[in-house]
Amino acid sequence: LMKKGGLVWRYFRSRERRLYAQSDFIGCMSPANARYLLAHNDNIAATKVEVCPNSIKPRPSEHLRSTGPSIRDLYGIPQDAMVLAYGGNLGKPQGIGFLLEVLDRSKDRQDVFFLIVGSGTDYCRIEQCLKTGRHRNARLLQTLPKDQYDELLTQCDVGLILLDRRFSIPNFPSRMLAYMEAALPILAATDSHTDIRSVVCESSLGLWVHHGDIDGFMAAIDRLYSDKALRCEMGARGRAYLEEHYTVAKSCEMIRA
Repeated sequence: LMKKGGLVWRYFRSRERRLYAQSDFIGCMSPANARYLLAHNDNIAATKVEVCPNSIKPRPSEHLRSTGPSIRDLYGIPQDAMVLAYGGNLGKPQGIGFLLEVLDRSKDRQDVFFLIVGSGTDYCRIEQCLKTGRHRNARLLQTLPKDQYDELLTQCDVGLILLDRRFSIPNFPSRMLAYMEAALPILAATDSHTDIRSVVCESSLGLWVHHGDIDGFMAAIDRLYSDKALRCEMGARGRAYLEEHYTVAKSCEMIRA
């Protein structure tokens, strides 16, 4: 959002370089993030940069069965509808315009339902879209306490990841871990620089499309809806991948090594 080379950009760039110089080690969320950092900062020694991804302490799988009220009853969701959940920031980095396009293309469907939970600069934009468009298969909720949000995810079918296609710096949203903990398959629409694509596709945790590819995204929704067994398989692989790569115990080992 900043003009490269401008006064504001130069100020923050100088602060960034100073922070790197004062650091003994720099942890990056993913391998692509580490490669980008080194490629754009020739003053940083490679030995100083390590991959230390977001991590959580996952609840045991047997504790993921819902004990709360049914979200289908609470929000009037048809029993056979596939529930797609999006949780987290609702702002410029997510390219919310694409989400609104998806909602508009889906608003007459009864076989899918969107639950959007979060806050951010575009929250009111989504709220207005749902009101004026009279979407019956979407619900927007303010940010929930973590225990309530985790409970909600246990009753959903798919977790959504969105990143604006204009990103040139690799990002790796932490909300992905909550989906993996709940054993949800992931449907991601992102830029081409993040390595979320390789994690999701190469490990068969879900489906990926380029952010802005509305036809591809709708086709991915149809594929997931039509194959419940595939959703379960992808969700189980996501949970296993989480336990292997993104736990606090793994992060502790990396930091202490």
